[in-house]
Amino acid sequence: MDVAKAAGVSTATVSRAMQRDGVVSPATREKVLEIAASLRYRPNNLARGLARRQNSLIGVVVGDITNPFYPEVIERLTKRLTNAGLHTMLVNMVDGVDIEETLSPLLAYQVKATVFVAAPYTSDACEICRSHDIPCFLLNRYVRRRDITSVTCDNLAGGRLVAELLLNAGHRKLAYISGRPDTSTNRDRAKGFSDALRDRGHPPCIIEPGGAYSYEAGYKAALRLIPAQHEIDAVFCANDIVALGALDALRHALGMKVPNDISVIGFDDIAAASWPAYDLTTIRQPLERMIDVLVSAILRGDAADSDKKPGLVAIPGELVARSSARLSERPAASSHPLRTTGAGIDRLATQR
Repeated sequence: MDVAKAAGVSTATVSRAMQRDGVVSPATREKVLEIAASLRYRPNNLARGLARRQNSLIGVVVGDITNPFYPEVIERLTKRLTNAGLHTMLVNMVDGVDIEETLSPLLAYQVKATVFVAAPYTSDACEICRSHDIPCFLLNRYVRRRDITSVTCDNLAGGRLVAELLLNAGHRKLAYISGRPDTSTNRDRAKGFSDALRDRGHPPCIIEPGGAYSYEAGYKAALRLIPAQHEIDAVFCANDIVALGALDALRHALGMKVPNDISVIGFDDIAAASWPAYDLTTIRQPLERMIDVLVSAILRGDAADSDKKPGLVAIPGELVARSSARLSERPAASSHPLRTTGAGIDRLATQR
């Protein structure tokens, strides 16, 4: 109203002048923009979006920001959303806090969609969002629902690849240090690893519960595992940060030589995995591709009642071979992504 008064035009003309595609003469637009700048006025895009029922705000819910993998995910995701003309509201969800209270800012601002990244209680949180007509999208995890789009690395194939590589290199006593037991990433990596061993007629691996995706969990798990199972010659860890903890325990606390005495493989390919002190062999998650698929689904408006059905998209990872593991071959991970919708999700749920 102040800009309109100073420019001698209507508020509707000011509104059109402030929009890139608003119909107004060049001279009027220039005059309005100059006056707006002099008054230090900026339009409230949130209010404008609510008035038009068009919101460009995306809620991003995280719950494991101590894991170095997720700050990188958030940085890339928010950048990609910004490039798509969307804005981000970041919410941290932690164990023991009321879910609806945590999500209340997203509900109050009527976000366009919510993306869950490593958040606890994902199923319950999605149910709350869906009850407020807010579409839900999952990155790096999935839930067994047909009305939610999930984009992950192909964790089953990644776990299977690790087992094949270790067996082909002559390892015979294998172990898996797990992450959080309630996450789909942990379950699928463990399942792929165990299934490959079974298919090769190999005895089951030793599973050592880590309990969390953390350096401390990996360190303590290795200290428990090796004294009890001296003959173990290879360890697959649920993710890289667990593997870094295990590596330090093996080398410095237990005095083992890596990879001569024991091989260690992680999952994610965080920045620290390539540091000379670790030089960790790992499965690299295809983050850029995962985020592109996710943002495309958000822009497309995947929903149960749309032409584009929600579903699970699992994209192959890639082996990054470094010095922490003895390998006789170094192929890439499986070359074909897994794409399922509808009944396909039920099939995967049954297998898992």
